[in-house]
This record gives sequence, C-alpha cells and structure tokens, in this order.
Amino acid sequence: MRTMISQLEAKGLLKRIKVEVDGNCEMGAITRRVFDQRGPALLFENVKRSSHPYIVGLMGTYERYAMGIGCSSGGVGDIMDKVFQASRKPVPPVIIKDGLCQEIIDTGNEINLNRFAAPVWHEKDGGPYLGTLGLVITNDPETGIRNVGIYRLMQLGPSRIGFNATQQAGIPLRKYEAMNKPMPVAVVIGLSPATIAGICVRLPYGQDEFGVVGGIMGEPLKLVRCQTVDMEVPADAEIVIEGEVSPNREDWIDEGPFGEFTGYYGQGRKAPFINISAVTYRKDAIVQATLEGRPPSESTTLRTIGHSVGLRRFLLSTGIPGIKDVFLSDEGCANFIAVVSLDKQFYAGQAHQVIHAVWGSGMPGKFTIVTDGDVDVYNLNNVMWSVSTRVQPHRDVIITNANLPTPDLDPSMPPELRKYPFAETSKMGIDATTKFKGFHYPDIISDESKTIALVDERWEKYGID
Repeated sequence: MRTMISQLEAKGLLKRIKVEVDGNCEMGAITRRVFDQRGPALLFENVKRSSHPYIVGLMGTYERYAMGIGCSSGGVGDIMDKVFQASRKPVPPVIIKDGLCQEIIDTGNEINLNRFAAPVWHEKDGGPYLGTLGLVITNDPETGIRNVGIYRLMQLGPSRIGFNATQQAGIPLRKYEAMNKPMPVAVVIGLSPATIAGICVRLPYGQDEFGVVGGIMGEPLKLVRCQTVDMEVPADAEIVIEGEVSPNREDWIDEGPFGEFTGYYGQGRKAPFINISAVTYRKDAIVQATLEGRPPSESTTLRTIGHSVGLRRFLLSTGIPGIKDVFLSDEGCANFIAVVSLDKQFYAGQAHQVIHAVWGSGMPGKFTIVTDGDVDVYNLNNVMWSVSTRVQPHRDVIITNANLPTPDLDPSMPPELRKYPFAETSKMGIDATTKFKGFHYPDIISDESKTIALVDERWEKYGID
C-alpha cells in the first residue's frame, strides 16, 4: 500500500491534505466531490481526534487500479483479463513468523479503537464506520476453509465493532450459531492493491480469495498468525482487529443506517458485533478507507472488476458456447446491470440461455443485456446503441416474477421486502443480438480497412490532437 502511495504521488495522482479535517461528515463530503470528478487519491494527514492518517481512493479509477496490480494497460478489458487469469491460476498463501502488522499489540484494557477516530461518512449514518474497505476473515467450522470479504463495520465503542454479516460471511456465522459456539473473526485494514483486488473477485463459497491475490502478484501472499484467535492475516497490513462473534442472536445490536453503494441509505438492522480481543498495528499505521455512495466511487471500481470476473468464470463453467466479454458496469453500481457479448451464436435461444444463466449465478443482475460480439461491453454508449437499434420490446425483453434473490439494499423495493436474507425481486433480460430474429439487419456503417489505414498513416498531418 505504501509503495502505491509513493507511486501515485510521483505521478501526481495523489493529494496530501495537510489541514485538519473533521471525520464527522467533512472528510466524506470532500471525498464525494473528488470521486464525482474522478479525481486523485486523498491522503488525509490530519484527521481531527485521530492519531493516524487516512488514505481514501487508492484504487478509485481504472488507471490507478491497473497500476496497483501491475497491469501495463489501464484498459478495462486488459485489467479484467489479468484478474481473470489470476483467478484461474491461484497461488496459495504462505505463513511466515513475523509481520509489520504486529509491531504494536494491544490487548485487555489497552484496546482502544478511538485512537483511529472512525469517521461518520454521511450525515444520516447510524454512527462512525471504521470499516468501509476492511477485510473480514472467517473460517468455516466444518471445512476450515477461509472466507474473505469486505463488509461495513460500525464502531460501537473502544472495544466493540458491529459486523454486517451478510452474503458469504453469513454462512459460517449460521454454522457457528447451530453449534452454539462463538465465531472467530479477524478484520484487516490497510492492504496492498493486489490484495484488495483479489478479495473483491466473486468466488464460489469454499474457495480461498487469498489464492487469487497470489495469482495477481505472481507469488504467495505472506500471512502471519493472529495473537488471540486461530486465524492468519496479511503480514504487511496496517491494522488487524481480532475477536469473536457471539452465537446468540439475543446479543445482537442495532447497526446502521448507512449510506450505501446504491447512493441511498441502507436500513438499520439487528446485527452481530465483534468482541475485540486484540488490536495489532504498525507504529505509524495508515487507515485505509473509502466513501460508499452513488457511482462513480472507489467501491464501484473495485466491485465492477471483481464481480465481472466472477460472473465470467461462472458463465464459462456452464458450457454455453460463444461467450466473449462480461461486464457489470459502474453505472449499474457494479451489481444491477450485467452486459454479456457473444462472438458467435449457434442456435436460437442462445441469448436467452445466457440471460437465465446470469440469473442463476448468484449475481444480482437485475437488468441483463446480451449483445453481439461487435459491441464493446465496457462502453455504455455502445451498449445503449445496441439496445436502441436491435431490440423490439415485445420480442426481445423478458420480465420475471418477483421471486428471484437480490441484495436487500435495493432501494426500489418497498421497505417491508428489504429483509435479509429474504429479499426477492423481478428481473429483466434484454436480447440485443441480431441473430435468429427471422431476418437480416441492415449493414452497419463502418469505414473500409484501407481508408482507416490511410487515415492512420496521415493523422499527424491533419493537425488534430
């Protein structure tokens, strides 16, 4: 992470904010304005009440994402290919003896999360949130396999933190509940870009995300054992929070509301909390965080790549032929709009088959668009052009009943239906292909290759920048 900070600063892609900034909404408002302009990463050196600086937006653009994972091109397709190949060839982590993340070890009465002055990011948030880009690590009690994900973490005092245990983190929690045993948890804050990128890849439950991190880096991720729980964490992390979650739901507390990735406030809920047994950190720890909210944001950039790679892996595993590119766009909050292109169609109904496969993948994909291979799925203008000119609604649009699973954060649903894990929605599939429609579409306007070659050769002579 620190190497990345230095590289960004050298390229003018990071700004140090030296004046005192209040973590109570001011830091969030600054970040929102910078995200909206796709501006630089921000290093807040003087956060009111905090003993440590904050880094925000480290991977907030595709250019910075590419730098962070060592991708020579900042193109979305090239980034996707690198992360996808890493997911197919994971490199398992290794355990080493010592790590910088344990330079200081606080236990018992020494534990004090207030030293980090967790921000209140939005005015109507239910409290301060230390974890907006922190990894939550759990182990399955039956298989022992590690699960890693990013979940919001609301600070409840100096030694407790609320844990929004949804999605895959909810699976081991329910298993520990059934066993009536507390669940060990490690929260890790401040990590290398490759680590953040790797754990954002949507993998099937039971596959270790740290293997993808190793695949991106080309070498094993180094882990160290925790001090008070039987878990391992990245050795180069800035901060590690260790603890346990009670199996008793009667112990759960009020968590939220919180300004979410949709651009709306997510509802408050009863949630488990982590009883902290140790906090370990670097002497000069930097707190890594991000601002959630409507696109564009660092969160949508990270999830766009990670979720697109996950969906691409799933679709290829189905055996449906002809799949070319897959993209869950920033504009769709990296969740709600999935675009898939087919370089070849071999039979009628193939596009509809892809649509149903997306819905069966576990990805939200509230709107799924299937296009021909000539459409650039990474360019929303190109995708909307294909929808506008290739779709007859009565023929090419599928709308389901409201019985398919969805994130409970979708604000378009009535509040009484936004209940985890019972939230269900209708979905729309759009066949924006030109094949097997019973007629031939007109020719697409395009310049001949010899004309393109001529213009390429003479471009500098035209005097157009």
